Amino acid sequence: MTNDITVEFRPFGTGTTGTANPPHQTQARILEWSDRVRAGQSGCAGIPTLYVQGGVRSGKTTAVLTIIHECMEAYPGLRVLIARKDFQDLRVSTYESWKGMRLRELVAHENSQEHREEWVNGSQVFFRELKDLEGLGGQEFGIILVSEPYELDGLETIHRLRGRLSQHGMPLMLLLEGNPANEGHFLHTFICGSDDGRVVPDADTTFIECPTDENWENLPAPYRRTIETAPESWQKKYRLGKWGFTPSGQPVYDLFKETIHVRPISLIPDRPVIRSWDSGARHPACLWSQIAANGQLIIQYEWLGIEVGLSQFAPGVIQRTNEWYGPQAVMDYGDPAMFARSPQTGKSDAQVLFDHARIQLHGRQSTHQDRKSLIDGRFSLLIQGAPAILIHPRCKTLIEGLLGGYHYPTRTDNQPFNKRQEAPYKDGWYEHLVNCFEYLMVNSYGRGNTLTTEVIARNRRRQQMRVNQLKTAAVF
Repeated sequence: MTNDITVEFRPFGTGTTGTANPPHQTQARILEWSDRVRAGQSGCAGIPTLYVQGGVRSGKTTAVLTIIHECMEAYPGLRVLIARKDFQDLRVSTYESWKGMRLRELVAHENSQEHREEWVNGSQVFFRELKDLEGLGGQEFGIILVSEPYELDGLETIHRLRGRLSQHGMPLMLLLEGNPANEGHFLHTFICGSDDGRVVPDADTTFIECPTDENWENLPAPYRRTIETAPESWQKKYRLGKWGFTPSGQPVYDLFKETIHVRPISLIPDRPVIRSWDSGARHPACLWSQIAANGQLIIQYEWLGIEVGLSQFAPGVIQRTNEWYGPQAVMDYGDPAMFARSPQTGKSDAQVLFDHARIQLHGRQSTHQDRKSLIDGRFSLLIQGAPAILIHPRCKTLIEGLLGGYHYPTRTDNQPFNKRQEAPYKDGWYEHLVNCFEYLMVNSYGRGNTLTTEVIARNRRRQQMRVNQLKTAAVF
């Protein structure tokens, strides 16, 4: 009952007898979480947060929108934000779902220019993109829903949205719902913590998986058959709603085979440690490896920084190296671009590494084709009956990158060919650790030795200086 308007809300559809369908089991858990928050029994010290990740057509979106609908009815004047990184994606997804389920009789006014909907009881819902949070101004909300949070650039957006949940007298909630992210993604760390225990799960967030199977009876038979025949990796992620990885596009290193090149491997006590670096703008990366006496490469650890600068990342690398390997000799390889000076600071990334962690970086120029030819050859090589390259299973992001996260751009039949399609797609995530792997390979197995090359180049520079001083080509 709202302003003498009597309507019945049936978000989960109507059965054959004309009665409203109840929520399925996981949807009921989602609604129970909302009830606890509204009753002041969330048990959270901060903003109660719910993250629902699920399979396709699992009913997760309907459940979180039901929370919003019920709260807008129960709390007149409630301000709600429904958002996604890109507004056009929001318009054709969550926005359409909202319009299809909410009761039109409760809506007093819709403002298409402001993307705002006002109800007869004064509650309002706003639809926004999250590319620039400054566009929200100083608005305060009681509930915020973020659709497909894996699209966000990092945890900073989630923390800033929590700061907007301050509407007085309302049950404050942050709702996150969408398809599963990959293992190693910032959302995975946010929910599950890090494998090394350095990052703990967020204490104010409740995590719920919503599998498609819970909504199975409501799906058309042909659609169910399509899901049942999909690849196993796809079903794990988009049917069961679990963290996982689905290859996208043509892998750059398609000779990498997880069943061959990935296995648990021990550290080699008497061999030097090799660290390979990439100084991604927001995601610096490092791989730890060793080369056995027979030439076999063993990649043992990875670390991908999240929203951290190289000056903060480098000391963490040193700390991890000491914990994992102890007093071992270390060689550091990196992107040749790390030796270029920044116009802003006047320092190169190599200089930053030296200043903050006394790391002496080495690098070698190479083309993509040079790297691909070398690495394909090593992936195809056996040494004493074993693969020439072995990667520990804990290096999840590197493995996913080699499986296809690091891939060539997809070209449609009607799209003209250009040289950019010969270069790997820059995804901002997988590229960093795969680049570390490439620098490792080029410097370890490329023609000549990196240190020898640097000594020769240094001697040539000295000789040239002598030539310039003596005004003669004869230098002894």
